[in-house]
Amino acid sequence: MEAATVARARLDRVVIGRFPADAPDRLFDCIVFNDVLEHLEDPWSVLKHVKSLLSPGGCVVASLPNIRHFSVLVPLVLKGRWTYRDVGILDRTHLRFFTRSTMVELFESTGWRVDRIDPSRMSQPEEGEVPRMLTLLGRRAEEFRAKNYVVVASQLSDGPRPPSARR
Repeated sequence: MEAATVARARLDRVVIGRFPADAPDRLFDCIVFNDVLEHLEDPWSVLKHVKSLLSPGGCVVASLPNIRHFSVLVPLVLKGRWTYRDVGILDRTHLRFFTRSTMVELFESTGWRVDRIDPSRMSQPEEGEVPRMLTLLGRRAEEFRAKNYVVVASQLSDGPRPPSARR
């Protein structure tokens, strides 16, 4: 609720509630899912539905945790452990898990064009074997260091995908 108070001081309208039941009957220029989609039973249906709430040229911005982060993979590979936590990538309230490529698939399979997908909350591993392994991966190391990705998507049109979304 504190975030909504801050948002109300800067935005025309702030809606608090459950989606889609409490969504207002109007069009939006941008709909933001900030660490939301991974908590939903069916994020695919939500992304299909939300298209009807966007004005022409509108977009969706979503932040999603990256299950391919080294902090998840190292204990899984070395110790066979997938330990849920109160917060973070393995938050016990997460129902869905995504990698960079499955984030793109989530959006494209529901009729969106991924305009951008950028890493956020990059982490640096401590000294040891993991940093050496990440160094060997070069540019691909980004996928193991990004705790989250931010996806910007628009409704599909007949244009080519921008280079930032390919890979």
